[in-house]
Amino acid sequence: MKTDLHIHTNCSDGSLSPEQIVERACAAGLDAIAITDHDNANGVERACLAARGKALKVVAGIELSAYDREMETHMLGLGIDYSGERFKESMSKIQALRHERNRCLLERLRELDISISFEELESAFPHEVHGRSHIARLMVKKGYASDFKSAFSEYLAPEGRAYVKSRRLSVEQAIELSHRYGGKAVLAHPAKLKMNATQAEGFVAYLKRVGLDGIEADYFAHTNVERDFFRYLADKYGLFVTGGSDFHNADYGVELGEKCFLPDEKTLDALGLKE
Repeated sequence: MKTDLHIHTNCSDGSLSPEQIVERACAAGLDAIAITDHDNANGVERACLAARGKALKVVAGIELSAYDREMETHMLGLGIDYSGERFKESMSKIQALRHERNRCLLERLRELDISISFEELESAFPHEVHGRSHIARLMVKKGYASDFKSAFSEYLAPEGRAYVKSRRLSVEQAIELSHRYGGKAVLAHPAKLKMNATQAEGFVAYLKRVGLDGIEADYFAHTNVERDFFRYLADKYGLFVTGGSDFHNADYGVELGEKCFLPDEKTLDALGLKE
């Protein structure tokens, strides 16, 4: 089974609609995808509807931003029940923290003579859950950055001049939230945490103790060494393995189907993808 279990739509910071994602996934010959927008599942139902009658399974997912002390960590919730009011209320609270971060970031940019208002951000990207990618696109459009990547590297990335750490979930809360709504908690792109092998193993061991279910060992940007190491940790700590393109747009991730993940029986069982 050819899968891509980490995809973003324009319901967060991707460039394509859920319907366009389904169309491209089918054209690329994928058998299953997971829609994992940041801090919301607004695109999942649309993707499921678009996939009706097609040979494509859609896994309901979300990517939650969390912190372990000072370290930003992303957690995928896969197989979540996104339809209830309690889930929507939980997402509204998380999105309020995101809005607060955006306002602070825009204020920091103003101090650097980059003028983008919160109202301008909302107007440019209506009905979307806004993140740094939206701000980067506006910076390029208004001539404050030459391209998307430079906007991030110089201003918006953790080492950037305007970066603002936001109040977010703890990693324990992100895992609990995934479980609360029937999903599996998966540590996303673990190599991005920039830990050495000893630190990474200690962190994964701790996350397993507080409920971690899986690890994204086959992330598209992982080297073979990183992939093998995180697969080793998955096997050692009883975690299932996932993989994905982290597709956003032409500037981030890889094209759908360019790198696919072939799940084993353990992953298929965990995510209900068995034929």
